[in-house]
Amino acid sequence: MTDDPNARRNPRWKFLAVAALALAWTVALLVPIPHQTAKAVLGSDDAKFWFAKCLHMSAYAFLAFSVGTFRLARRERILVLVSLFAHGAATEFFQQFVERGASLRDVMIDSAGIVLGVGAGWHWWRGILRPSPATGPET
Repeated sequence: MTDDPNARRNPRWKFLAVAALALAWTVALLVPIPHQTAKAVLGSDDAKFWFAKCLHMSAYAFLAFSVGTFRLARRERILVLVSLFAHGAATEFFQQFVERGASLRDVMIDSAGIVLGVGAGWHWWRGILRPSPATGPET
């Protein structure tokens, strides 16, 4: 065990887990989905639409909430937020090249998900529940 206070700051597994989720979500967004398969599984076009939009929003909300539990400096938190918003916009842009179509509406839904995730984890995003590095973990 090390005495370095930053060694216990953020467990590596948390970063790896969220990075793996972000990578899986990126791949899922950039793989063409046969419309016949989606319609066969979900039924109507309306069901497919609402399922897809709820999935967009909840995925970005979960990513934003998860990252909020990390102990990060204010600058790092802002960088993470900007990266999440950029990810939503970039994946929508690249979807036009994989037969899925780009949509400004989806960018707004992704952004709303990020805002919901930050709101749900507001105490962590603000650091209210975090002990200061000088005092160590609360008991």
